[in-house]
Amino acid sequence: MLTDDARYSMPPLPQWYEGRDAIRAFLVRGPLTGKWRFLPTSANGGPAFGTYLWDAGRDAYVAAGLDVIVLRDMEIAEVVSFLMPEIFAEFGLPAEIVE
Repeated sequence: MLTDDARYSMPPLPQWYEGRDAIRAFLVRGPLTGKWRFLPTSANGGPAFGTYLWDAGRDAYVAAGLDVIVLRDMEIAEVVSFLMPEIFAEFGLPAEIVE
C-alpha cells in the first residue's frame, strides 16, 4: 500500500524514513513488536488514525499517536505520526480503549 518513495516521520522526533523497505524495516523492528489498535478520524481534510498501544499495567490500549496519511493514487505516500496523545480529544478520539 506504500508508494516506492513513501515517507514516515514522527514529530517531534528527528528520525524519519523514506522508501518502502526503510519504512518496513523500522516498523518490523520497532512499533510492530507491540500490540496496537487504530480508530479512524480525519485531519487537514484527509484520512488519519488514532493509534493506541497496549498497556498491560492499565489493561487497556493507551493513546500513542495521531497518524495523518497522505494518499497518492490510492497508495500511501506519507505518514506523519504526531506523538502527542494530548490532542486526541480535538479529533473526537478517546484517551484509551478498554477491552
